[in-house]
Amino acid sequence: MTPEQTRATEYLRRAGTHAPVVDVRRKVAETARELDELVAGIPEEVVRIRPRPGRWCVQEVVDHLIASHRPAGDELAGLLQGRVPETEPIPAHLQSPDAMEKEWPWLVREMSAVHGRIASLVAEAPEDTPLQARAPVVMVINGMEWIEELDWKAHAMAFRAHALGHAGQIRAILAELREKKEEQPEENSRS
Repeated sequence: MTPEQTRATEYLRRAGTHAPVVDVRRKVAETARELDELVAGIPEEVVRIRPRPGRWCVQEVVDHLIASHRPAGDELAGLLQGRVPETEPIPAHLQSPDAMEKEWPWLVREMSAVHGRIASLVAEAPEDTPLQARAPVVMVINGMEWIEELDWKAHAMAFRAHALGHAGQIRAILAELREKKEEQPEENSRS
């Protein structure tokens, strides 16, 4: 394993598997709320603009979050019941085929519903929920992908890390779009 993979695995063990359930609940709820508030505040006129060719726009990021977190919620529900998922791990770059055709208000509501379900599953998990059942999860760090077997608490924290990573990506896209917009008046005044 690379140092990055080791750090990620240790983080999920420390912040998930070995952490008190109350900490996992709080962090998952805070992250879901933070991401939902971020996305709800984005004007629709910018969500389909790519910051650069070949990069995702905000709408594609949100679609990815829904497409990957919905089945992650199903996996988490199964783990909380002691069941190992019978499906393949969720692909790292999952998107719906019609990501750009979806209505933005629907995407905002759907992401909130998906995240609300995950936060509720974690909030309602009994303190003594067993950790034996594990789900294979595709981990991605710095372009490296590998599969890690995660118990329900580590799985919940992997959801949190994934959500926070994409919240950062959304903020970066918005910052890049603002910079481009601020540069345009200068370019127009030179013409």
